[in-house]
Amino acid sequence: MFAEGCLHEDAAYVEPVPLDYYSHNRFFSPPNDEDSHSYQNVVIGDPCSSELDDAEDYENSAAIEVWKVQQAKAMLYAESQDEEPDYVNTDPTIDAVVLSK
Repeated sequence: MFAEGCLHEDAAYVEPVPLDYYSHNRFFSPPNDEDSHSYQNVVIGDPCSSELDDAEDYENSAAIEVWKVQQAKAMLYAESQDEEPDYVNTDPTIDAVVLSK
């Protein structure tokens, strides 16, 4: 028969959630500065024009297109190598060898 206090008296009893787990919030309070929500590493400047950025972003687009074409050709070649060759009927030769005499 179990009594309510018998588990707490056992030396091997471990409390499931320690009481100090809930008391840690006092250490993580946000600063009270007016500027507490600003970013330190952000510099506000003139907005960049997208026309110049687009030209730089696509400087390798020609090379990418060439690569895509090469990949497509390589895939077609690999697929054709996996297929069996087409069977072609040929006319029997006139000089057929007679097997039985």
